[in-house]
Amino acid sequence: LVDFEHEILTQPRPTVLQRVHLVKRELTHMRRVMWPTREAIMALESTESTLVSPAARNFFRNSYAVTIQVIDMLETYRDVGTSLLQLYTSQLTFQMDRIMKVLTLVQAVFVPLTFLTGIYGMNFQYKQWEKEYENGYFIFWGEVAFIIVVEFFLFKRMGWLG
Repeated sequence: LVDFEHEILTQPRPTVLQRVHLVKRELTHMRRVMWPTREAIMALESTESTLVSPAARNFFRNSYAVTIQVIDMLETYRDVGTSLLQLYTSQLTFQMDRIMKVLTLVQAVFVPLTFLTGIYGMNFQYKQWEKEYENGYFIFWGEVAFIIVVEFFLFKRMGWLG
């Protein structure tokens, strides 16, 4: 289970998730087997029959204690498996958050530029930059560059760029 934790932290893959589920299922199965075993050992240890010698009764008492320890260990390992599943989910959420952050930054840069380009591309009678201004084309691209630089510094100041 410790190896699974390292694998989940370094590179969470669906195969790790499947293996953790498999181990957890095996632990649950072993726990289901141990509960009736514990009950049977307790019944043998507490029986009043003369067929069970005092040495056997002592053996059953020790076996009962070991069975309880095994059940406790199985439950602990099962809890660790549940924690690993939660860790896997949180790692995937963290990766998805990073991806969403990048996509949001790209979108935040390109939406204003798309708006400007859309307006620049419209054919209005009173809005023809190339005809009215000699350097209208370069003024437009200067505005675009200015917006990109301002957004870059804003994102940097807000700590969004790392």
